[in-house]
Amino acid sequence: MNISNSRWLRAMSREESLNQSNLKIRTLHEDEELEDDEIYYEGSAIKVPLDIDPSMVFIHEELSDEQLKIVIDGIQKPEENFQKNEVPDDILHGDDDYFYINTVGMNSKSTYKKDEFGRRIYPDGWEIAYYPAGKRGRRGKNHGKKPHIDAIKMWVRDTKLAGMSQMQLEDEYRRVRGSEGNVSWSDDKMDSLIDSIAYLVARKIWYVGRKSSRETDIQWDEHTKDMRPAEGSYESNENWSGNFPYGDEYTYSSGEK
Repeated sequence: MNISNSRWLRAMSREESLNQSNLKIRTLHEDEELEDDEIYYEGSAIKVPLDIDPSMVFIHEELSDEQLKIVIDGIQKPEENFQKNEVPDDILHGDDDYFYINTVGMNSKSTYKKDEFGRRIYPDGWEIAYYPAGKRGRRGKNHGKKPHIDAIKMWVRDTKLAGMSQMQLEDEYRRVRGSEGNVSWSDDKMDSLIDSIAYLVARKIWYVGRKSSRETDIQWDEHTKDMRPAEGSYESNENWSGNFPYGDEYTYSSGEK
């Protein structure tokens, strides 16, 4: 594999940066080949789990290190990514009891099992399928009920953002709000971040649902893509900052941010 000197230097810098986050990426040297469980990205070899076919993994070129970190994190740590970014069952139930119980958080030491095909089955707490447009079940039970936004806000604060440093919170704020530059951090900024994330999470669940841990993303996408409601059905004044993302071309991805 022929790699230019400038690309090799960028790959070395990328390896040093991402290895600090315990991600498995290495720099390829001149004419060095990939291992069977690796994929190529601009002079780097990125390891994929044994239960994932490397030929089915695609990474867009010219990502920043931070963007690439998010992508690799989702590939190499799918169960952790799922837990950090998918609302658990007890939150989606929206029961008042939520405010008095401990939910399954991203710091929980949960293990995962594998199905007969070797695919990961995610930890307990994500066992109920929540269908698009508030449906519970393929026959449309409880059609029209929106996700419990107040419970989701509590989950965002107590689980999703728990343990983040101020710098990480500021990065998340810029990403979610689509802003650049320095952030003068305050309690108001924290409240705004929680509200924004909860809204985005609830809206995604409304349009594409949330799969159970018993299904793969592909299985969920296949049997729910025709259930997705029309744009504007969650709120009449939705602002997408671009094209509506959950239309016919959307492919369901759990754990996406």
